Amino acid sequence: MSFNRRLKPNLGQPEYKPTIHEREKVMNLVLAGYTQDEIAEYYDCDVRTIRKHFENELDKTMRHRGSRVANKLYKVAMSGDVKALELYLKCKLQWHNYKPPEKDDKLDQVTSLLQTLVDQNKNKTE
Repeated sequence: MSFNRRLKPNLGQPEYKPTIHEREKVMNLVLAGYTQDEIAEYYDCDVRTIRKHFENELDKTMRHRGSRVANKLYKVAMSGDVKALELYLKCKLQWHNYKPPEKDDKLDQVTSLLQTLVDQNKNKTE
């Protein structure tokens, strides 16, 4: 009997094919802020199934959600909100508020001393 099962290739469940309604539902859930794990729980399936069958909807909707947030942040930043402006610059333009260390006289003295020693060593070897 197991021999006959090997001859029949499609004995398992048929391949899942999401409906248009399910695709729209997943997009709405993503827009509402649901994670992939929460969507999988909603559909009572594994998160890998969600990723496999709704990959396009997940990617497209996440990009759309990100652009909506970036547009709102831009509007708030342009209205004069300094914190929003700083966040926008950091996220979108890779800006950072790094300040170089202030000039240190002790560091300059040590550097000068090292350079003097290197120069003296050169003169001895020549």
